[in-house]
Amino acid sequence: MFTCLSSFLVEQIIKMEKKLATLRRTGNIVDATQKSEAFEKQKATLENKLHHALVQFNEQLTKNAQLREDLEALRLQWIWFQQLQYKLDKELQEVHRDIGDMINQSTVTYDARVEAQSKMVQLKEKADKDLAQYSEEMKELESVIAHERRLKEFISTKSKERSSREDSLDPTHRQEERERKRVEPGEEMLDSLEEVFHKIQSVTGEENLDLLASKFIQGESAHRHEQSQEAKYHKLLRDTDIQQREAEAQAQSYESQAVAANNILEQIKTGVDRMFRKLNCDLSALEDMLGSSTEIKDSNIMTYLSLIEKRTNELLSTQVLLSSKTLDSYDPKDVARILLGQSLHLPAQNISIQSPTEGSLVTDEDEWSVTQQDLRQRIMMEVRTTHTHTHTHTHTKNTVYCHSLNVDLKCRKKPTNDKISTRCTHPEQ
Repeated sequence: MFTCLSSFLVEQIIKMEKKLATLRRTGNIVDATQKSEAFEKQKATLENKLHHALVQFNEQLTKNAQLREDLEALRLQWIWFQQLQYKLDKELQEVHRDIGDMINQSTVTYDARVEAQSKMVQLKEKADKDLAQYSEEMKELESVIAHERRLKEFISTKSKERSSREDSLDPTHRQEERERKRVEPGEEMLDSLEEVFHKIQSVTGEENLDLLASKFIQGESAHRHEQSQEAKYHKLLRDTDIQQREAEAQAQSYESQAVAANNILEQIKTGVDRMFRKLNCDLSALEDMLGSSTEIKDSNIMTYLSLIEKRTNELLSTQVLLSSKTLDSYDPKDVARILLGQSLHLPAQNISIQSPTEGSLVTDEDEWSVTQQDLRQRIMMEVRTTHTHTHTHTHTKNTVYCHSLNVDLKCRKKPTNDKISTRCTHPEQ
């Protein structure tokens, strides 16, 4: 615009000079002189306007250059905060993943413990039922054995009575009896069998010999079957005892795992509580959310973590404001160097800033050579250097906070106080 104006003025000046030359040739000297003076005044006025316009234009260019420098400094701050937020988000996600894994492990352990206890109860009930059934069968077997024993005792008693009766006979009768037995052994055997049959018949009350023999055979087979069943029940009882001991051992193992998981959870709760008190978090907000009970539990531990996150964001924002407050005069380049961990006494380096592209806000670990710990250490060194001459007590207090943040800081969100003005040399406390 200013170039067009200057060219237009030059053309007008040339036209006026041509008209003045024409007037001089025609002889109208007086009118030409007056007109020439008028044109000279107009020319001087226009040149003065052009000069003022050029001065304003140069001033505006200077302001634009200063604003461009401020914009680049703010851009550096924004990129640094984006990268720091990304790394802190990764750390917080790892902590949340560890907490979730621990909660899942404790839940699985608790479920396994409940299942083991239910199995133990089922095995105990089954063992009690088997023992009761075994006791009933043992009673039945004992009754059968007692019956068989009484029958044998009765038969032995009858045989003894018969032998004693034979001994009471006189010698002649005994001799005749022996002769008769020697002559008729088959008849003697038949008589003895008939006598035994009559005794058994009198005891059992059964007259049919075949039926009596079949019952005896069935009783023997039933007795053998009961003995085999008893052996099976003994083996089953031993197996049940072994299974019960294994289930008890497994339950003890699950209980020990549950105790270990509970201990780890308690350690996590203790660490969260220590961090909460160390950062001087707002207890009133916690009471508003949880009520009168502020004890750390499994159900409210995420509330504590959110308050710790909020408090760490506030401390980081306060540290940045304190760092900018200690500067005697505001310089966006110096503020950017402090945020990037560089020294104020080093010579300024030419930094080429490329336009951001999609996906360039978050860089990889290999591209970003300075770690989060290094940045914090450099920032702390700069803060110590600037606070050596002034605000010594305030600097010491904030340094303790920042060192505690280097150990306990676990954030997941972008700082809530995004509108940090680096121009503010005296921020509100």
